[in-house]
Formats: sequence, C-alpha cells, structure tokens
Amino acid sequence: MDYQRDVASTLTALDDKIGLNRRMNETLEAISQAIFRDWFIDFGPVRRKMAGVTDPVAIMGGLTLGPNRAAELAALFPAALDDDDLPVGWSERPIGELVDIAGGSTPSTADESLWQPAEHRWATPKTCPACPISPCLKRGDGSVLQV
Repeated sequence: MDYQRDVASTLTALDDKIGLNRRMNETLEAISQAIFRDWFIDFGPVRRKMAGVTDPVAIMGGLTLGPNRAAELAALFPAALDDDDLPVGWSERPIGELVDIAGGSTPSTADESLWQPAEHRWATPKTCPACPISPCLKRGDGSVLQV
C-alpha cells in the first residue's frame, strides 16, 4: 500500500509539473505575440521615437533584457514612418519576391550535411499554405515586411 501511495504521489507531482509547464508555455507564447505585435505590427519603437522618447529601454517598450540590449535593438528601428505608415526604409512586398519557392520534403535529420551550417530557412505547406506566410507574420494580405 505504501508503494501505491508513493507511485500516486509521484504521478501527481508529474501531472502538476506538466500543468505548470503548459501554463508557462502559454505565458511565453502570449509574451512573444505581444512583443511581435508591438515591434512589427504596431511599430511601437518607431512611434515612441517619433514621440520623443530617447531612453532605449522605453523605446523598446520595456520588453528587453538590459539597457545594452535595448540600445542595440532600438538602433535598428527608424524614427519615422513613411507615407504608407511603414517605418522609413522598410517595404511591404509579396513573399514570392523575397524567396524562391520549391517543392520537396523535409531534409532528413539523420544526414548532418543537410543541416550544417545551420543557416537553412524553410517552411512546410502547413506553415505556409498557398504561399502567404504564416498568419503570425502576415499583415492580412499575404505580404511580409522586409527590413
């Protein structure tokens, strides 16, 4: 009977840990979506620069770790929007103008030569149906922002 209680206790602890991990993943996903939206949909850093904010941490919306990293990132965002309401120097183009689209299969992970150096960028039909990019990167019309 003690053994059964020990097993039940261990299983309960594992279930609790799995639940905690799920909640942490949901939180991290929400944070990443908020950062993406602020930086690349709402252009928060650009708008804050336009409003006269000069502190890099504030420019980045307080969403970075440390002032040095904030300064590096803030420097990547211009301080104005163009006539199309895009950050100056950015453009919006169909993804087909930016990448070559080729059919095929996922490269075998067993063949190291297909993955080294790790500089491969690809998507599957599931993540890129009919060639608009994934909805999290889409501005609503199948276009992608290019810095």
